[in-house]
Amino acid sequence: MTTFLQRIEAALLSEDRFVQSYAVQMLEQSFLAKPETLFTALEAVDRSENGSSPTPSILPFIDFIPVDEAGIQELISRIQKKDQNLARYLHLLERAPTDLLLQYQQKLTPFTPRTFFENLQLIKDLSVDELFEEFGTIMNQLETTDSLDLFQFGQRMVQEFIDRDEIQQWEVEAGIRGGYEEDDYLTYDAIYSIVMAGLLRVESVIPDLVNVLSRDENDAALEESMKALIQIGTEEVVEAVEPIALKGESYLYTIEVLAKIKTKSAEEALFRLYDRTTNLTQKTLVADALCQHLSVEAIPIVEQLIETGYDSTMLELEESIYANCILNGIDHPKLAEWRATLEAASETYEEAKQHIGSLIQMAEKVGRNDPCPCESGKKYKKCCGA
Repeated sequence: MTTFLQRIEAALLSEDRFVQSYAVQMLEQSFLAKPETLFTALEAVDRSENGSSPTPSILPFIDFIPVDEAGIQELISRIQKKDQNLARYLHLLERAPTDLLLQYQQKLTPFTPRTFFENLQLIKDLSVDELFEEFGTIMNQLETTDSLDLFQFGQRMVQEFIDRDEIQQWEVEAGIRGGYEEDDYLTYDAIYSIVMAGLLRVESVIPDLVNVLSRDENDAALEESMKALIQIGTEEVVEAVEPIALKGESYLYTIEVLAKIKTKSAEEALFRLYDRTTNLTQKTLVADALCQHLSVEAIPIVEQLIETGYDSTMLELEESIYANCILNGIDHPKLAEWRATLEAASETYEEAKQHIGSLIQMAEKVGRNDPCPCESGKKYKKCCGA
């Protein structure tokens, strides 16, 4: 029986750019991708760049795929060509484990800053006590400095603690539950405990993570809680998320949790949420989430929403239903109409890019989930980053 991942990996090789793009979106933050997925994605990149496929390159958007030793070897072979994709391939290596990167240090040193491997070696050389002390320094810096690089380095330290078997379940629980500052926001100590909860799949903190999503929290706490719940991915997560899914602004994260957990119960919860809400933005996101499940039953519901009108500032729902139909082998009579809508939208985006060149240069620093700098109101990944 073909797994969900296998279906999506096949879609990565689609010559239909809208299907391929949606496949990337379905995989991102789902934690379904395996190290082997990288090779499928790179094959898609090669097909795009050698002209055998008409689709744009997905290389800028696959940095969530895990990298093992075979993946490192493949990326090194590409890095050594020193072509226009050098920086992109180096970026993909950031998903590789510390031990493996150090193992291939000699081959990678000519292409990386000297401090990169010095910092990696520091993680391995420090004793547990020294590592905790250094980790504390990073958390203190993050309380006053918004640095993604620093945060990711801290995540690498978290993985080192786990690899050394230094993190116990009770420590994760205590870190989250006791991690509120005087202003009632979570500290970075607590946020890293949330990261640990996801990596270790600590089910006992599911209520705590759901509580974070229902609060007015900082972006890092909300994002990492969402990711941790997806990583845990149990029926208990679905049961805990559904009751608060439409509360306040939490739907921006809770619907994503239910979209990425590929279980029947998550799909059923999304149907109930769709019926429960009258908020157009929420209905739009739930409809897309159902399409991310490749739900055939959702197709008539999504079609009706497109006809009556949806929140197009969030996403192109035509892409969601179009990809859903194609991947389910459904020859829907409106496929051509939806594709024409997507083509027109794509042309509009391309024209906008030509007029905001300086803003697009800034977009290199924009996250995939950040607002697009072209001020369309959409996320970057749904607009100029598509």
